Amino acid sequence: MRPLTAHVQSRQNAPLMRPFVAALLLLTAACPQPDDCSAAKPCAGGFNCLAGLCEPTDGGTDPCGETPPLFPKNLVPNPGYECGNPPTGWYADHGKLAAASNAPWAGASFARLSDSDGWPSLNLWLDPNVVSAPGTRTFCTRAWMRGSSVGRVTVREVVNSSSVNDVSFSSPVDGNWQVVPPEAYGALKIVGNNEQRYLLRFWVPNPTPADWLEVDDAQVWESADGGCMSR
Repeated sequence: MRPLTAHVQSRQNAPLMRPFVAALLLLTAACPQPDDCSAAKPCAGGFNCLAGLCEPTDGGTDPCGETPPLFPKNLVPNPGYECGNPPTGWYADHGKLAAASNAPWAGASFARLSDSDGWPSLNLWLDPNVVSAPGTRTFCTRAWMRGSSVGRVTVREVVNSSSVNDVSFSSPVDGNWQVVPPEAYGALKIVGNNEQRYLLRFWVPNPTPADWLEVDDAQVWESADGGCMSR
């Protein structure tokens, strides 16, 4: 059993995008980005801007959102991959992404990444921003995973156009669902330092073509007390 590891990696003067095995979440009308909105930055159709967040116009729940919705609000759109196959608004680069239904952790679906074509990492990216202009707020991140080797969750802090910091937690995974980071550790904690935005990814480092990773119930929330032991 490999040990659990948590680390922070800084990259100065590094390009923000480079070739990778990736699944990229794009905005869609069905599952809009729920982060900051304003008169100058309106929500997608069918949603109103309430207290700076996009909420369903009819007061109901986002069909692609967390079910049931918990508090604090989950900032990840389509966190359970319940919309579409492949999941609505997501695509894979240098790998295969699918919505699968074989014993999900919650709901009816989860995301499955597989078939790496030799690139150095197998990534599931959340981009555009899961959080914009975090300021000095504290955010917490976790997800349920299972896979063939290692599951890693990373929050990328975009400092400016040429500098990023990666805050990560890695854990060995197998065919059973487990929360990463584990409950005893608490969720991955990110304290805002006036970065531009946060991106989110789940990935397998140095994958073989046979490696795979499955993700369900991805969560990012703002901490009310600065802690991330529970939501």
